[in-house]
Amino acid sequence: IILYNFEKLSGYKFSIDAVNRLVKMYPKNVIGCKDSSYNLYEELKLPNFLMFPGSETKLLKGLEIGCSGIISAITNCTHSLARKVFDDFENKLPQTMNEKLILVRKTFDEYNLISSIHSFMSINDKRCNNLLPPLVQLSEKQHKELLIKLNQLNFTPEKDIAAWKFMLIARTLSKIYKEDGIILVDFRGQKYICGNPDKDKPITVKFLKKNLNWKILLDPELE
Repeated sequence: IILYNFEKLSGYKFSIDAVNRLVKMYPKNVIGCKDSSYNLYEELKLPNFLMFPGSETKLLKGLEIGCSGIISAITNCTHSLARKVFDDFENKLPQTMNEKLILVRKTFDEYNLISSIHSFMSINDKRCNNLLPPLVQLSEKQHKELLIKLNQLNFTPEKDIAAWKFMLIARTLSKIYKEDGIILVDFRGQKYICGNPDKDKPITVKFLKKNLNWKILLDPELE
């Protein structure tokens, strides 16, 4: 059993005494803890007991004091960075990605965590748009803000940003075109249908420059 210490979710926060008692009573069953309340990972010391802080911001600090790693939903997005920090610690190499990892995590923390994860991952996997109520995707404005901030940290791969830019442009144009429409073609040849273009002779707009879609998104009146 891995205990989950998350007071915001459960309404209960494990104390050091409570964990010690559980481990003493069930030494073969209670083998670790995910600490998302952060009152245990620095102070609780038990032999052969796995401790996992619940945030990337605590990964390196936790490793330095004997934790086993982290358990974080955001590692669905930050796994490469987190693995780099972990491997460099294990191999006693200089840390080159920890600061970036922390900044990326803090960026996600500015929004509802589950919504931001799903919105980010839906760029490449549309199944991530499926959420059970009361959870919802980020609004288009928040989605745009999140990706811009991550892009400023050089976190989001260019192919993801490019796909998102065109998806947003196509969605915006689809709201404008009511009875007709156009077909957008990005610099890679990917087509995006906006509205209801003519089936026989559709108007097609092709972007030849890689950075033009970003300029148009920020300044629609660009000539």
